[in-house]
Amino acid sequence: MMSFATGIQMSCSRSALQFWMSILLSLILAACKPEHEESNKKPEAESSHPPVSYIEGKGLLLNDSVRKSIGIMVMIVETRELPHQCTLTFQVFREASEKSPRHTQYCEGLAYACGTLQIHETQNLTIGQTIQIMRFGTEPVSGKIFHVDRAMGSTENEAEVLISIPDKSNQLTLGTFLQASVSLQSITRGLAVPSSAILNATEGTFVYLQNGKYLRRTPVETGSRVNSLIEIRKGLHEGDIVVTKPIQTLWLTELQATRSADK
Repeated sequence: MMSFATGIQMSCSRSALQFWMSILLSLILAACKPEHEESNKKPEAESSHPPVSYIEGKGLLLNDSVRKSIGIMVMIVETRELPHQCTLTFQVFREASEKSPRHTQYCEGLAYACGTLQIHETQNLTIGQTIQIMRFGTEPVSGKIFHVDRAMGSTENEAEVLISIPDKSNQLTLGTFLQASVSLQSITRGLAVPSSAILNATEGTFVYLQNGKYLRRTPVETGSRVNSLIEIRKGLHEGDIVVTKPIQTLWLTELQATRSADK
């Protein structure tokens, strides 16, 4: 039979155990409390910053989820070696479907166009040299320099340049205007960005420059085009970070954000 002293000792032991368990439980709850409070406050912090916003002078501010969803890609602007090129406007003067008399050098299946170039820039041009010809709404096509006449320019400092363009489908009608990129076979060093980084708008030509956390639409002056690269003459510096994709999506996002800010 348990003695009175033993009963008191066991009772004290249970009381001590309950006391220390309550202390331990209190410590556990205290450790968990900040996490619960932080998790409760987190949605409030996120909700205080909209996923997309625009601030005049700073640019677009996109949160991480928006950046990921639209696939933002950036690059560092660097100095590159660029073959010197110029873009000329040509006008079709002979259609590919025209019959070619034997005594002419024109060939059926080829359209012919003429343009002008500064005489000093024609020194490096060669007959048969390949050029890239651009027409609105179509992919660039390759043509060739057909003839260079340094006495037939509209001024004494200009030369007339004739080009030939394959056109089996007879899409190039008389009077059609074309743009052609002509390499002048000299090398320059300059800043360049991919063509995908360029935004051509009615207000001018722009890139999206990383401005801290913001993406700011920045006007630029472009130069020659070399394959997929476009020379930047003004508006950027070496080491700047610009967006390469998706430019049109950013432009539409900015328009929407500015409209929302005006309301």
